[in-house]
Amino acid sequence: MFYISFLLWLRNSVQAGVASCISIFRILLMSKIVPAITPNTDQSEAVILGNGPSLRQTLDKHLPYLSQTTNFAVNGMVLSPHYESLQPAYYLLVAPEFYLPETTTFHQDLRQKIFQNIAERTHWKMTVVMNAMGKNSPVVKDLFAQHPHVQLRFMNLTPVEGYSSLRFWAYRNNIGSVRPHNVLLPSILLAINLGYKKISIVGADHSWHEEVRIDPQNNTMTINHEHFYDARQQTGVMYQLSGATYYIHDFFRKIYLAFGGYHELKQYATAQKANITNCSEKSYIDAFERGTLGA
Repeated sequence: MFYISFLLWLRNSVQAGVASCISIFRILLMSKIVPAITPNTDQSEAVILGNGPSLRQTLDKHLPYLSQTTNFAVNGMVLSPHYESLQPAYYLLVAPEFYLPETTTFHQDLRQKIFQNIAERTHWKMTVVMNAMGKNSPVVKDLFAQHPHVQLRFMNLTPVEGYSSLRFWAYRNNIGSVRPHNVLLPSILLAINLGYKKISIVGADHSWHEEVRIDPQNNTMTINHEHFYDARQQTGVMYQLSGATYYIHDFFRKIYLAFGGYHELKQYATAQKANITNCSEKSYIDAFERGTLGA
């Protein structure tokens, strides 16, 4: 038994060491020098607003409460009629389609719509956070530079794996991240690093797998992309940035890494003495304790 335990320890140590070395090279090659993101003075509670369909129920029950908290918005939140009521303090747009000059027509049209709505509808102080990989992108250059209320900041989302000491150091210093396979992951990381000790998550359904289908006519995977602000289900093909379609193993690998990332963030939150509660009306995230918003 001791011999088996030793071999397992040795294997895990070697794997962690190799992953740490690879992560250091990633940081050196990929991470950018960016200014720190200055936290708000009020750090009582951060609420991270996922865009899952269950957020409709949360807004029906808790909109007055949410209008008084520090909210983090993501992706297409600005397309909701509740945007002005929620007045997010932070808005994360970290996916590559928000800074890559060459991407699909769909992604170009969507980001233009999101950028325009943020510019026109934001009349309170808000920080837009983007991927540091897009720091010098012509798409991002001068974005919101003349806006009286919006400031632009960057996060390094270079994937860091291996020893926890290396991972946590990279997280704290904004030079690395868990693998950002869902925008909620960097949102949680940012909230922890801004000093929030009470972090609540809502609208994090993460239930795409319930409606994965293979179209028998053309053998392609379809999925429901519905958000809380959509009027109906948004079933269709899932596209990569290149325009290629996702295969089903690509999809499950992506959500495997995302769900694993939440457990890594739980470890980091514990080390930073922060408490994360999943208050979503529906959610498949099992890393965080479940709770009720405002409790």
